[in-house]
Amino acid sequence: MSGNAKHHLLPKGVMRCFLAALLVFVLGVCGATVGAYQLQGFKWPQPSTTFYVDIPGAGGKWNDSFEEAMSAWGVGTAFDYNIVRGVSSDPCDPFDNRNGVSFNDTFCGEAWGAGTLAIEISYYIGSELIEADIVFNSNQAWNVYSTSWGDAPWVGVNDFQRVAVHELGHALGLGHENSDVPAIMRPWAGDITIPQQDDKNGVAALYGFGTVARPAGITVPSTDADGKYTVKWAASSTAGVTYVLQEATNSTFSLGLRTVYRGQLLSTPISGRVMGKTYYYRVKAIKSGYTASAWRVGANGCIVRPRAAAPPSIKVPVTDADGRYTVSWTASATSGVTYVLQEATNSTFSQGLRTAYSGPLLRTVVSDRVMGKTYYYRVRAVKSSYTASVWRVGTNGCRVP
Repeated sequence: MSGNAKHHLLPKGVMRCFLAALLVFVLGVCGATVGAYQLQGFKWPQPSTTFYVDIPGAGGKWNDSFEEAMSAWGVGTAFDYNIVRGVSSDPCDPFDNRNGVSFNDTFCGEAWGAGTLAIEISYYIGSELIEADIVFNSNQAWNVYSTSWGDAPWVGVNDFQRVAVHELGHALGLGHENSDVPAIMRPWAGDITIPQQDDKNGVAALYGFGTVARPAGITVPSTDADGKYTVKWAASSTAGVTYVLQEATNSTFSLGLRTVYRGQLLSTPISGRVMGKTYYYRVKAIKSGYTASAWRVGANGCIVRPRAAAPPSIKVPVTDADGRYTVSWTASATSGVTYVLQEATNSTFSQGLRTAYSGPLLRTVVSDRVMGKTYYYRVRAVKSSYTASVWRVGTNGCRVP
């Protein structure tokens, strides 16, 4: 069986039947139904299709808005609309095998029905869609806005984008939603601007739930001194997911692989890790009925190694007359370390930060400091195969008057 179906969108408050034409048999459907989303009985063979969009006028506003409407159906569903811009396809030509959209003062040569804003035409063979076209009524007043339908300053002006979202719902296989469930697929235009959960459930009934969005990031400490640390990750944009965190002892996740966390939190403590080993982490999001997200892999592993002992103290002169003075510190309990001395021009070490010394000595001469400034110092011990010590911060800065 082959045929086409036409769908009319009416202004808010005007409820009309939509016509479904199958071959030469025309069936009128009218009245409210109890339940939720309505399906047309046909769909695309894959959860995607392409529209050719080149709507003239308004400085490209209609093209941009139509693309935004297409994107709205990709949020929380398995369906993806693709766009080819700058190439027109006549929506009244059923034989070009392209999905097109345009404004027209007639519906492909026929007079518009009273109050009709737009019509979508679906062409299908059996239960498979082969083309979908959309015609907007150019006799109506149009703009793009997201406020309430027809409120000032948009009295008598229709919002192009939400009407486009509605018609694109038809183009992927959804019918009119005639119940009281909130839905963009109601047969009249109103204050709903994007697909609602009922609409998304309809898409899921046609194409499945889709793939869960990957966690936005994962943070793994680069080193740890005692085998106890925390791994954190950023949320998936898909609501209601469960996170699965895996650990391995190599970066390809082929050795020592195990699941260390499963739940709704965005971090988990790790403990009992072995000295001298490096641990790698990746996280994914899962949800019942959805395809699991791709793994989000940490940019680094966490090397568990002993921490060098911090220098017990640091001595900084309170003042200096000529900008040349000595900063000294006491030795770390860890042998064979290198000392790193940092200098800054504020006590939080967020301004003018520089390394003033790096080496094995317990003191260094600082020179050429600027008159009228105060300089602050901190020192730590570092050693190969060790985690760097904590910073030992001077209790005062040195004022160069």
